[in-house]
Amino acid sequence: YDAVRPGIAVYGLDPSGDVPLPPDFEPALTWKTRITSLKTLPPNSGIGYNHRYITKGYEKIGALGVGYADGLRRRLGNIVLVHGKRVHQVGGMCMDQSTFQMDSVPEAKPGDEVVLLGRQGDDRISAEEIGRSWDTINYEVVCGLAARVPRYYFDD
Repeated sequence: YDAVRPGIAVYGLDPSGDVPLPPDFEPALTWKTRITSLKTLPPNSGIGYNHRYITKGYEKIGALGVGYADGLRRRLGNIVLVHGKRVHQVGGMCMDQSTFQMDSVPEAKPGDEVVLLGRQGDDRISAEEIGRSWDTINYEVVCGLAARVPRYYFDD
């Protein structure tokens, strides 16, 4: 044969759980957004549609400029990285924004970078990890990134 069909491996992602890539392959895809708003809310504050989440005490809540129209699943349990720390989604998912509990990141401020998929600091959220939490495969995660999400290509 004189051709190769690399499939999803071209992005540095495992073709399947049974066929992992060699360890020197690095994912070539990162999905980022920014904190658009950050507020400390008092106890018993409702967040999201139908107040799906109620604050238990004073809580630092960050709004992110990403929602289900961008490819983020409309479910609780989404995790992102802020200053290299994992933070969890709270409240319902909106089309254009989502809310995350930021108490564990006191240095967070509006405009800060947020990583949904990729590496930040010493931590990494992989397409495989997201796929497991969404009960799907890494292919569906990356194929679900909406056309409106800007793409930037870099030579390394």
